Amino acid sequence: MAWLAFNKAVGEVFTTKQVRAALGEEDIPNDDEHFQRRVRELRKDGWEIPSTKYDRNLPREHYRIDIVGWHPGLGVARPKRRRVSDKVRRRVLDRDGWRCRVCGIGSAEPYRDEPGTRAVLTIGHILSDEFGGSATEANLRTECSRCNETVRSELPKPESRDELITSARSLKTAELARLTEWIREGMRTRDRVDELYDRLRQAPQDVYDDVTSKIVTMTKRR
Repeated sequence: MAWLAFNKAVGEVFTTKQVRAALGEEDIPNDDEHFQRRVRELRKDGWEIPSTKYDRNLPREHYRIDIVGWHPGLGVARPKRRRVSDKVRRRVLDRDGWRCRVCGIGSAEPYRDEPGTRAVLTIGHILSDEFGGSATEANLRTECSRCNETVRSELPKPESRDELITSARSLKTAELARLTEWIREGMRTRDRVDELYDRLRQAPQDVYDDVTSKIVTMTKRR
């Protein structure tokens, strides 16, 4: 943590090899899970460190620092972390279909306006804990890094009532019906095609390749 804070600036890239060398572990066999645990701990302290999983422009085992979080060199106490257990986190992600409840993007999917940037999912509070919101499942939802509550507070002023109503009136009947369904459910609902696509994305690579090739063949035959 300290090595990154003092040797890498925001926007710079580092590798697992560089970190292991700094920690005196360069001769230790590569252990992706061990290193991933270290990165997850940094993210809990407010660091934003995308990897190739979320940014295809990054080579394997390369990471970029987008936001520097807490580290001992700041000389202040570590901020209290919001305590959401791994068990609760998994239940919320499963409940929400591993998709952002705000914009609907799925884990590691590219943003349309930034194809090279992939979504990172986190757990956010519907009512912020700063305003009395609890860490119960009813007050938690899946959010991507763009829509996360800590980012929303820094966004420009929300759109006005008239702007939103004008956009709603421009929708076709079928689009309004779909939007109404999402409003009633409190999230984007998914049909069978959406659900199967999500299941495919979570399958092992060999299974994904085999099944998708068969789906393409089925499509050509119809």
